[in-house]
Amino acid sequence: MARSEILSIISEDDSQKMQTLPINFILDNRLVLVVGGGAIAWQKIDVLKRNGASVRVVAPAILQEIRDCEPDEILNRPFTEKDLDGIDLVIAATDRMRLNSKIRELAHQRGLLVNVVDIPELCDFIFPSILSRGPLRVSVSTGGTGPALARMLRQELESLYPAATGMILEHLEQMRTETRRHTICPGARRAIAECLSRRILKERNDDVVSLMDEMRKIVETLPIAIADEQRCRSALNRKLGLWTDGIMEKAP
Repeated sequence: MARSEILSIISEDDSQKMQTLPINFILDNRLVLVVGGGAIAWQKIDVLKRNGASVRVVAPAILQEIRDCEPDEILNRPFTEKDLDGIDLVIAATDRMRLNSKIRELAHQRGLLVNVVDIPELCDFIFPSILSRGPLRVSVSTGGTGPALARMLRQELESLYPAATGMILEHLEQMRTETRRHTICPGARRAIAECLSRRILKERNDDVVSLMDEMRKIVETLPIAIADEQRCRSALNRKLGLWTDGIMEKAP
């Protein structure tokens, strides 16, 4: 089936109005069907597995790289409608456009969302280019119109957020947990969280231990047990004034 025939499945108005809303989909305990055993299917499976999805793969021929990703199910045969049982998302990644179209049709009959690889006009969702730094996820998408540009933009972001960013975020969560143990107002907690976050953005370095030790010592000296938001901001401004111009809002 030619691309022009594929696009005739949807109306011209729909293809011209395609817009996307970035949503971080929680894949834990979700079963994703990938139909296809080639290089494109492998790319999708790799992303899915690294982000917590369970994957069922169906294809008559399956690359060793796909097997190395350790999908939860490998069905070494042609696709059948029964393969959609128990599925949450569908990836149609074969080199047969007619089959991809049929998979899409059957999945839609079950109310399932489908990604038809390389045909954004037939996708219910698309894969962005993803920057991953521990719990940090930054996605870059051009709505399927320029995937190469999306990759280049993601690479620019990689230089802004070093590998240590993930570790810093994990330490930040620990510090936020520690401040919650104290009886302080939500405004004071917000002030501390803003300070820590802005400090991280300002530094963006790989010296995670030194940075977090410094921030922990500062927070430990604050009167957070009794401070309201403005008193907390004033104390933070005094502590950080030597090296954080603009980090905290000026307290009255």
